[in-house]
Amino acid sequence: MRFHSLRSAVLFCLVALALMANGKKPIAAAQLGPPRASPSVALSASPASAQAGQQVTLAWSSTNATSITLEPSVGSVAAQGSTTVRPSQSTTYTVTATGPAGSAHASAQVIITPAPPQAAVRKPSQEEIPSDQRQMRGLDEQIQEIKSDALRMSAELSQLEEKLLYPSGTQVAIFVTLAKGDTMRLDAVRLQIDGQLVAHYIYSAKELQALHKGGVQRIYVGNVATGDHKLDVLVDGKLQGGADFSRTGEFTFRKEVKPKLVGLTLAGPRSGNTPIALGEW
Repeated sequence: MRFHSLRSAVLFCLVALALMANGKKPIAAAQLGPPRASPSVALSASPASAQAGQQVTLAWSSTNATSITLEPSVGSVAAQGSTTVRPSQSTTYTVTATGPAGSAHASAQVIITPAPPQAAVRKPSQEEIPSDQRQMRGLDEQIQEIKSDALRMSAELSQLEEKLLYPSGTQVAIFVTLAKGDTMRLDAVRLQIDGQLVAHYIYSAKELQALHKGGVQRIYVGNVATGDHKLDVLVDGKLQGGADFSRTGEFTFRKEVKPKLVGLTLAGPRSGNTPIALGEW
């Protein structure tokens, strides 16, 4: 049997001898040990004041405890840790630490404050707007109206110019489109009317993409006399493998008194379609 000091050992022997003299058994040494420590616990809430539904962190720590519970709505937790809650009303949270020597409690209150009122946004009336601001706003509106009128007049002038430059009695327009599903890369198209070069157009990647999606390009608009005319077409392009190809076509069209619209449908040599097809629109 082990004692903490000589004094304790002597004291124990004297007590044992006295008890034996009275016919009683000696007290066990374990009964003379120090008492068990009581549990302790602490709890905090951050922030302690919040609006309804706002996140609040509860943190706690404990000693000499075998079980910890946090109420309301949380339940059993570790000896120390934290958790988040979103109370809808003011709530007092209590943590209870239980151990062999009893239990201890700690509380933290979260106060729910009402949300600040939202300021109503009201559009000021014309009378409430300062005169200089009203004048500036009036000028801005006038400028926008002038821009709209200018764009409309520009479009009308373009139409008038086209009518003057290309009267219906002599006007001819030629359009280019690709055959449906064709995958060739169109590089350039050259047009001659009655042996005279009238158009030579080189296509960008963006323009070619638009043609592949079904777009139509007006490649030429001009004047010819009424009657029959010869149209020569030269097409340069590349196949999917990168090989170059060129195709030519010779056509005849008749110009009447009304405007003449001619359509050219182009296709690659491996598509199974006519490389250059002429149609009247």
